[in-house]
Amino acid sequence: MKKLTILIPAYNEEKAICKCLESIIKQNDLQDVNITISVIANHCNDDTVDVVQRYINSKNLKSIDIYNIQERGKSKALNYGLKNIKTDYFAVMDADCVLEENCVRKIVAEFENNKKLKIVGALDKPLFKETKSLLYEYQVTQQIYREERGRVLPVGRFYMFEGNLIEEFPEFLHSEDTWLDLHIASAYGWNAVKVLMEAIVYFTPAQNWIDFIKQESRFECGLPQIINHFPKLLQVWENRRRSSQVEYSKKKVFERITQRLQNMNINESRITEFDSIIADIIEDNSKIMRYDLISKDGIWEPINSTKG
Repeated sequence: MKKLTILIPAYNEEKAICKCLESIIKQNDLQDVNITISVIANHCNDDTVDVVQRYINSKNLKSIDIYNIQERGKSKALNYGLKNIKTDYFAVMDADCVLEENCVRKIVAEFENNKKLKIVGALDKPLFKETKSLLYEYQVTQQIYREERGRVLPVGRFYMFEGNLIEEFPEFLHSEDTWLDLHIASAYGWNAVKVLMEAIVYFTPAQNWIDFIKQESRFECGLPQIINHFPKLLQVWENRRRSSQVEYSKKKVFERITQRLQNMNINESRITEFDSIIADIIEDNSKIMRYDLISKDGIWEPINSTKG
C-alpha cells in the first residue's frame, strides 16, 4: 500500500480549515493508498490550531496530525513537513480550498498510468458567491481561457509529487509551486508536469476589485523573483510559453471559448477590451508591490504580505 501525505500549510485559516479537511476525509475508492494529513500551522495568531485539534477530537481521527511552528512563510511550513515525514507521495493543499469527490483517486491513477509523471496538479476552479457583476464575468472569462488554452500548471491549491523528488523548497521564494514546476521540467521535461483537468480543487476567488488586483499583483511578483535567483529556468519557461502559444493559435480553441461565453451570456468583446486595461494595472501594481514584498537581496518578505 502506497503512503500519501497531504501537507496543508495554514496561516490564520480558522474559518476555512475544517471544510478543507472534510473534503479530504470524504475522498473515496483509495484502497491502495494510505492518506495522512499534516496540517502545519505557521505562526498563526488566531485559533487555527485549536480548531483543527477540536476537529480531530470530535471525529476521533488518527489520520490527521497538527504541527505548530513559529516561523512564517509557506515554504518554511512545507519544508518542516518534508524533513520530518517520509512517504511515497506528497501533496500540497491550500487550507482555504476544497477537493471535489474522487480528486485524489484520479490523480493517483494518473501516476499509475503514466510512469513519466513527477508532479500532477488538480484543476483549480473558483466557487463564486456573486454572479451578477463585471468582476464575476471577468474572472469567469479568465478561467475559461485557462482551461481551453491549456495554459494551466500545477499550483499550490492542490498538487501531488513523488516523495523523493526534492529535499526542500527554496524558502526565500514567493511562488514555490511555480519553482517546483520549472525545476521538474528542467530535470525531466515538460512531459513530467501535468494538470489533470478531470480532478478539481475549488477555491474562493477575490470578492472585490481591490482584493483581485492585490492578489493578481502578488502572483505577478513570483516568476520574476524565480528567474532572478535561477536564471537557467528562464529558457524552461520560454519553452513552455512557446508551446502554449502554438496550442492557443488553433481555431477550435477560439470557437470553444466563444461558445462557452455565449452560453453564459458574457459579452466577449467587452471583456477583451477591458482585459488590456486590467492587465496593465496588475503589471504596474506588481512593480510597486515588489518594493514591499521582496527585499533588496531578492528575498520574499512574508511579514509584508497579505497572506504570508
